[in-house]
Amino acid sequence: MSQGDELLARLAERPFDRALRLVFADWLLDQGDPRGEVIALGAKGELSLTQRRRVQRLTEQHAAAWLGPLVTVADVSACRWEGGFLELFAVGAPPAPAWEAVAGDPRLATVRALQFSVLGEPRPAVAFLGHPVLRNVESLQLGAELLEAIGRQPLAFAPRRLALLSWGTFDRELRELAVAQSMKSASRLDLITSEFINRIVTTDVRTAVLGFRAALQHFDEIELVARYGVTEGAAAWLESGHESRAAELPRLTRWGTVFRDVRYTLTRVGQRFPRLELDLSGPDGSSVGLDVKVGDAASLLVLLKGLALTCVVIRLPPGARLKRQERDVLRTAVRRLGTVSTFQIEDTPALP
Repeated sequence: MSQGDELLARLAERPFDRALRLVFADWLLDQGDPRGEVIALGAKGELSLTQRRRVQRLTEQHAAAWLGPLVTVADVSACRWEGGFLELFAVGAPPAPAWEAVAGDPRLATVRALQFSVLGEPRPAVAFLGHPVLRNVESLQLGAELLEAIGRQPLAFAPRRLALLSWGTFDRELRELAVAQSMKSASRLDLITSEFINRIVTTDVRTAVLGFRAALQHFDEIELVARYGVTEGAAAWLESGHESRAAELPRLTRWGTVFRDVRYTLTRVGQRFPRLELDLSGPDGSSVGLDVKVGDAASLLVLLKGLALTCVVIRLPPGARLKRQERDVLRTAVRRLGTVSTFQIEDTPALP
């Protein structure tokens, strides 16, 4: 075993040991590997803008090499790194034999999130998911085929966040979830749909969720992530979260949607959901401008009059500020609801 392999094996046992990470960084620097610099910078904590940009540039340039054998099963562009270590592992569409070569790879020990988007034959992935090197995984994204293949088999981890992918309205996915014992640890459920959401589709998804509510009792957050659709569809989903959820899903405290790179989240207070938070940060790499998000958010807000909201909070991307016109657009939309007594942009009251 080479020194590099030995260090990786030790890191698989203690993946978040700062001292061991720095030893690995020194060894990488001696080999001329820029990953050593990225790990050393990551261990410092707060970085300057110049340092953050350098880390991002080096990671983008060398991510495929840093994955080692994992590159054969990875969707490299969708993987995410933190301080030079793999944090989110996104799976591509590998052939079945590739799984045997990567099961238990020590580079997986730091992974906290796993994403499966498209799979050929899902069963080879089940043994991969059972290896203890994945014990730190907290978030799992998968479709019905892999969920069915897992069935009642134990995993190496207990996911706290579960994301289901669907080309439809989640009937099959929720049916498989109902019998997947290894998913009972999850408290958050994301429903990622490729359907074009409108009021009809939203009603179908809501019907599917309520049809399997007995299997969803352990979730306290449910979110619909829509890639395509109309504003009325997203508004209808939020409205549906306001109707009898307290009785049907008693643990549910948050109900929301992600639509056009804006996250809308209703929060429960007592037996109602009167608080709405709009997060305009968007996902990493979003190309949607803040001005467009403000316009979309204002358009959706005016459709929520029936919710009797009492509190609306706007969250902005780090370092962003709203123009006066953008603030006025949001303020006008909130006023039209007629029930909001608290309106904040970050922590600043925005109603006169």
